[in-house]
Parts: sequence; C-alpha cells; structure tokens
Amino acid sequence: MKLHKLASLIVGLVFVSSVYAQVEPAEAPMFGNVRSFPTNNETVMLNADLIHDFGKVKGSAQSFNFTIKNTGKSVIDVIDIKIPADVMITIIDLHILPGKEGIFKATVDPSVMEKGIFSTWFIVTTQQNEPGEVTTKETTFNMTGEIVK
Repeated sequence: MKLHKLASLIVGLVFVSSVYAQVEPAEAPMFGNVRSFPTNNETVMLNADLIHDFGKVKGSAQSFNFTIKNTGKSVIDVIDIKIPADVMITIIDLHILPGKEGIFKATVDPSVMEKGIFSTWFIVTTQQNEPGEVTTKETTFNMTGEIVK
C-alpha cells in the first residue's frame, strides 16, 4: 500500500515537472523580463490618456503625471515597470486603492538627453486580485517631444 502511494506521488511529480517545463516565458508576463521594450519603429495602438507630448523642452527638466484609475473593488498592485534609460519615472503609488488613481510622474531632462525629436515608452505591469480572479495587465505610456539645446 505504501509502495502504491509512493509510486502515485512520483508519477504526479513527473507530470507536474513536465507541464512546468513547457511554460513559455510569454505565458508569464508578471516576471518583468518577458516583453522587449518597443522601438520607435513599432506601431502600438494607444489611448490618448496614455500619450503626452512635451513639445519643445529647453533649459530645465519638465514633468507630466500619467495615471491609472482603479475602478475595481480591490487594490491594484504595481508589480513591474520597464523604464527607458533617458527618462526618469517616479512611481507615486505602488498600491492603487479602489476608486483612486495611481500616479506615474515622467520627467524629461534636456541636460541628459540628446538634442532632437524623441519618442519613448515606459510600461507598467499591474496585478489585481478580485474575488475568484487575478488580472495582470501591461499599460504602455508614450512620451514625445523635442530637446532643444
């Protein structure tokens, strides 16, 4: 009887291991290293609330607050953020309460960016645990403008 239970346990572990080994990285976006950062040549459909044009930026740094509104009944957690090297993102809210907005402050600084037109992205991955359902979502924010020196 003990041998039968042990054999069943071993078969179960082998099955779980084989299923786990078949998981592709694209099936687990919450781990942060799955999606490559979009390039300027990629076309991505964006909501107007997710885009900001800084216009001509000269002299001092300029900032803009992007927001994510929590319309659910449970907290939204920021679990990952992909940030380009030339833009600073300040995450104001790691945990967005129901009915509230989470703020992501994007700053472009002409003293550290190259002269000329820029178009760049940052991606925020959130997770929300509603009763009976866990939702993971990536939101892409776009910033454009021109650095004038």
